[in-house]
Amino acid sequence: MPPKVAKGEYIETVPAEMVLAQAFAWPAQATASMFSPTPTLPPPSSSLLGSPSLSPKGKPFSFSPTTTDLRTWEDLSILLTPPKETGNKISRRSQIHGTHHISLGGKSIIMADAVVRGDLFRSSSSSSSQSQSSSSGNNNIAINIGRYTFISRSAILRPPSRLTRGVHTYTTLHIGSHVFVGERSVVEAAKVEDNVTIGKDCVIGSMAILKERCQVLDGCVVPAGMVVPSHCVVGGQPARIVGDTAIAYGVEGLEGGLSRERYRSIR
Repeated sequence: MPPKVAKGEYIETVPAEMVLAQAFAWPAQATASMFSPTPTLPPPSSSLLGSPSLSPKGKPFSFSPTTTDLRTWEDLSILLTPPKETGNKISRRSQIHGTHHISLGGKSIIMADAVVRGDLFRSSSSSSSQSQSSSSGNNNIAINIGRYTFISRSAILRPPSRLTRGVHTYTTLHIGSHVFVGERSVVEAAKVEDNVTIGKDCVIGSMAILKERCQVLDGCVVPAGMVVPSHCVVGGQPARIVGDTAIAYGVEGLEGGLSRERYRSIR
């Protein structure tokens, strides 16, 4: 059954070119900075405060730092996504931290009361980490989410962490496409591949890996560092393999393949 949501509860991402052209008319260098691995926003000025824009449905709303639609001025970055990465639906009642370090692939949904900790990212505090971050822009991305992924109510996404040479560091949480995360589940995995279903009240431990087309049953606890093979069903505390999924698991219209139907149900 599709989840019940309040009318107007969700903010839908739109192409950055549309927002910039219709609302702010920022210069080209501002647009380029938004698409960089560490996007930045120009400082708000009196000419921008309260400037009207058009939502995807053509209804005017305000992009003011004090507006109730957006919690802070920096939250604009969650709307200003590259042209191909659009259609994400984010509840106004979700808790999105560190939006500059979160990548959404498009047409993904974050439900109310979900917590996404993009503020936990690898920082270049030492000279060695600075050289590493310069060679890889992904160090600035804390959470990378694919297309048609559904984050349920009260779920928590948190990048995994580990001790490296005595220093506590975070690595990127990679979540693939067509992934479902159930209510109140906590995901701190290193990687969740495509077409994975995570049930309610699950805990996915730090640096765990969930291979494609696997299923985690309700209440399951996947220990830190565990690798769940493809096409496996795991359950229990701690997790153990209790079955297999079908070869076509996750294909739209078949078992586990409801991602597009869930997306259409959220308005």
